[in-house]
Amino acid sequence: CSSDLIVIKFLIYGLVPTIIGLLIGSIAGTYLLPRFIIPTLLVGFKIFKDIKLYFVPTYAIVIVSSFIITSIITILIVVYIQLNDKTINLLTGKTTTVVKRVIFEKTILWKKLSFSKKILFRNLFKYKGRMLMTILGIGSCTALIYFGISLHFAFSDITKYQYTKIKKYDAIVYFNYNLSKEKKEEYINKISNFADLYLVNTNEKKFKHKGLDYKIIHEYLIKGSDKQFFNFNLKEHESEISLKTSEILKKKKGDYIDLSDIYNEVERIKIDGVFQNYIAQYVYTKDSSKESNAVIVKFKNNNIDINKLLDKDVVFNIRTKHDTKEFFIKQINSLSIVIVLMIILGAMLATIVTYNLGNINIIERKRELSTLKVLGYTKLEMNLYIFREIIILALFSILIGLYLGRKLQLFFATQFVNSPIQLVMRLNYIPFVISFVLSLLIVIIVSIFLIFKINKINMVDALKVGD
Repeated sequence: CSSDLIVIKFLIYGLVPTIIGLLIGSIAGTYLLPRFIIPTLLVGFKIFKDIKLYFVPTYAIVIVSSFIITSIITILIVVYIQLNDKTINLLTGKTTTVVKRVIFEKTILWKKLSFSKKILFRNLFKYKGRMLMTILGIGSCTALIYFGISLHFAFSDITKYQYTKIKKYDAIVYFNYNLSKEKKEEYINKISNFADLYLVNTNEKKFKHKGLDYKIIHEYLIKGSDKQFFNFNLKEHESEISLKTSEILKKKKGDYIDLSDIYNEVERIKIDGVFQNYIAQYVYTKDSSKESNAVIVKFKNNNIDINKLLDKDVVFNIRTKHDTKEFFIKQINSLSIVIVLMIILGAMLATIVTYNLGNINIIERKRELSTLKVLGYTKLEMNLYIFREIIILALFSILIGLYLGRKLQLFFATQFVNSPIQLVMRLNYIPFVISFVLSLLIVIIVSIFLIFKINKINMVDALKVGD
């Protein structure tokens, strides 16, 4: 059989499943996955109710071509390396290469290790290519699993912190336009019997950055207790901006920002502080000289009854903490299917990578396993001979994957610059623990299945190879 025929054979063997997978993936990615993902991203947007999906040939050609070219290059490299090897090595298998002594072997601890432990460390350093593939494969899958789990907490913690530690009030009542001062004072006196109040003047403004307009809510704090309603305390004519605004403009305490109202009149604000905020962007300015157009309400003794705030002659609109919170919880919960999908994909990839690497390890070391059995090794010792390396490499890979997953999460958060929300990026140990346990559990389960493969090895035939 000529070299060309061998190359063609392996190309067909490798490309047929690749092309089938690409066809299935293209169809599923175009018509199936969007039907699950898009509705979750457009919750509450009735205008997008009827979504039409289109197959874009350009995207498909680029993706399919990239995969096929990568597969062809990989197959050619591997096949030509094998074809350039000696025929006797292909028939009998490669002889074990001499491993250079590592620094650990020169320590006192090395002498105290058992024979099996020494083999373990020798093999870890001997198969560098396999070690790198394990670290990259399992590490990447762990990063994807952590990314999915951490996103769940990053989104769900938004409402948790926003409406308990940042905004501590129950509702905002907006007054009717051109409401007389007398009616306003009468209403305020009435509701002050059952609620603590903070008079404010609130307006929607914008600021420019790199040619883009960003909406921001400017609230003048007129009369009330800062600490009772917010997580900051301002003096007269001082201003605080939300952290996201600070990050976008790269402004800090002592700097100035320019805000434009609906009439494009610009107001320059000096930054006296920056506060954490997760939903929308805000500027708070203490100015008791302003006329109030709204009042912030916090019910006394948690006796919340929004109906007590209703007055058609005074009230234009009421925005309650409960309604706002429920809306964002609905938006966040709608992303659950996307997050679950990411975790499932990560788990599936981890399973495939672990199985393939373990399978290759077993196939390439049949003779070693057969020799160990002849020497009197038990089934447990033989299994540990293979799987101890996999578990150790997996643990190292998982730790690297957790680090990469955290970096991926932080990078993803930077993509929300134009979004009204800011993800909670606090270091949470729960995603780390869940990702670590899940990834390790996948490796252990796959290893258990591979034990049956070891037990099926015909030891006599394996030892005959190379005679």
